[in-house]
Amino acid sequence: MHREQTNYWLDLSELKFVINSFINNPHVSLKNKKKQLKRYVLSYIENTIHWGHFGEHIMNSNFYDTRYLGKLKNGFFPMDIDFETTNDKLVKDHYQLINNTMLNDTSILNKNFEISKSHYNNISKDYDKVHYNRLLSLIDLSKKKGINLILLLSPRNSSKDLLKLMQMIPEDNKIDMARPLKENKPYYTVNNSFDRGHLNSTGADLYSAGVAKKFSTIIN
Repeated sequence: MHREQTNYWLDLSELKFVINSFINNPHVSLKNKKKQLKRYVLSYIENTIHWGHFGEHIMNSNFYDTRYLGKLKNGFFPMDIDFETTNDKLVKDHYQLINNTMLNDTSILNKNFEISKSHYNNISKDYDKVHYNRLLSLIDLSKKKGINLILLLSPRNSSKDLLKLMQMIPEDNKIDMARPLKENKPYYTVNNSFDRGHLNSTGADLYSAGVAKKFSTIIN
């Protein structure tokens, strides 16, 4: 919250979608719905009046940190490179903590793989109609503009509800990298991980190649 990069997209149309999504989600408690909706409404107001958008620009002459372009200036900036190059002690300490947590208990990576397996073995019978209709509308809107929208499901990010949505989306509009197959097992190894939720440079290179391979089968 309170930052341009987290609320720049939140116009009135998006706010209505978020409200509708939370209201119709039976898995979110009423208390949590109220809490999250309050945050989104506040973010919408901030975005509308540009409150807080310019503070960092004024206080930090290097607001647009060129480090985020990566070594090759192509936007490739994995977390381990950020850890190595940042001068922000709080950021460095946080990265050190989450990296050490994984290294001290590497079994959490295999647990993630097994959790993903269980999700695929028990895909929800119900689906989120609000998000499903939204995804179909985005696919249709893109098609009208001559664009083939492809939705990507990354490793370690699967859930029963999300998998049901992906299952219903046309094959030409999705790439599933989360499926717990032997070919995706490297995304859950220590050598390719920075922490339990993020790949390191080696893993990101491997993942990019995997996505490119599947992407080529869709467009060719």
